[in-house]
Amino acid sequence: MGGVICKTTLPEHIRRDILDLHEVCNEYDKAEGQVYLSTELNYDKTIPAFYLLYEEEKLIAFLILFMPEKGEAEVTAYTHPQYRRRGCFHMLYEKAKDVCKEKSIQKLIYVVDADCAVGREAVKHWYRAAYAFSEYKMKWNAEKHTPGEIQGSIASEVRFCPVTAKNSEDYRTVAADALEMDDEVEVFLEAVLPASNRRGYLEYWRDIPAGVCHVNLDDDEVCIYGLGVLKEYRGKGLGKLLVRYILNEMAGGREEIVIEVDSENQRAYHLYLSCGFEVEHKTDYYEEDISAES
Repeated sequence: MGGVICKTTLPEHIRRDILDLHEVCNEYDKAEGQVYLSTELNYDKTIPAFYLLYEEEKLIAFLILFMPEKGEAEVTAYTHPQYRRRGCFHMLYEKAKDVCKEKSIQKLIYVVDADCAVGREAVKHWYRAAYAFSEYKMKWNAEKHTPGEIQGSIASEVRFCPVTAKNSEDYRTVAADALEMDDEVEVFLEAVLPASNRRGYLEYWRDIPAGVCHVNLDDDEVCIYGLGVLKEYRGKGLGKLLVRYILNEMAGGREEIVIEVDSENQRAYHLYLSCGFEVEHKTDYYEEDISAES
């Protein structure tokens, strides 16, 4: 077993190695966990996001850091079934933790597939981490629902626009408050302006920028993320109208439309249910504070 390899970007052969190992682990564990290889939303792309362990030319374990917010990193890790209980995760963890502390990242958030018994058991014995929250991946049921038309008196009061350089100031204002973001606003904006696989949308009510939404186009799947309405304009149905607009824009061209929602955000959860989304998968998150360690 060699040392830990750190990467900020992935050559194609390593990307393939990760996807192959991920498939092996999911099949062995009878799980459906996903692996996220894009660094587009990481606030500092100079921080290594990928940590790899090889035995000769075989990838036996990897750890990925997803860092959309300053000060914290989401951790996803997999080890080949034949190499578990050999300290692979600990080696990856120690290397990633050292990098995080050097870059002033204070919190690690472990991502655990709720359906994966191995993952649940592993995090149970990881005394450093405590359960924080869960997230539901919801899928729009196109067989039972239609996007729905924007009707009623409010229909004449709302309009929707793709995010562009021209309305980027409106975007900054809405995204910062509606999504409670700080420096991450610029990262999200940079990701949607030039990218063909990411789009951002603004919702205007009586010509006032009031809502924002993002979509990621990935092969046959559309993932809706970063959807929010300014607090002073909530309760008017603007969130539901925004969801309907996105569904109308995206439905028909791809097989699946999905969205993720924090289990504690009951308002958003019930909004998506009312729009035809159904829970497909649950992910649990556990947090570790590494700021106090010497």
